[in-house]
Amino acid sequence: MVMYISRFGLTPKRVYTSWFMIVLAALFALIIARQFKTFNMPRIGVIVFTVMLSLLSFTQTDSIIAEYNIIAYQKGNIESIAFEDLSSDAVYAVAPLLESDDTALKQAALEWYTSCRESISGQNWYEMGIFEYCIR
Repeated sequence: MVMYISRFGLTPKRVYTSWFMIVLAALFALIIARQFKTFNMPRIGVIVFTVMLSLLSFTQTDSIIAEYNIIAYQKGNIESIAFEDLSSDAVYAVAPLLESDDTALKQAALEWYTSCRESISGQNWYEMGIFEYCIR
């Protein structure tokens, strides 16, 4: 996955797949450790999974994805950049691109920004998250 991400950039599916692979590696490490020392493996496994799920849930993955893809595009590591799959959490990462000198990057950011605004235009303030309310 690391080679795939470095070549084609991040997407939400790639982030979730990588997260799941890390969780599986941690659980397999617990299984291997259990062969040498006796401990309450189900309890520790649940704790590991809960901590990892909390990390995934409370980080703004879409913002991280957008920042990674922007940096990789500017360095020339990826050929194109796409924001279609990202939610409004990425607004703070994408907003500076609206004043970018790179026309392709600016156009992609503008298209995502306008589609994001259109998708939340009919919602009331109490139906949206904080990031959706900020770009309204």
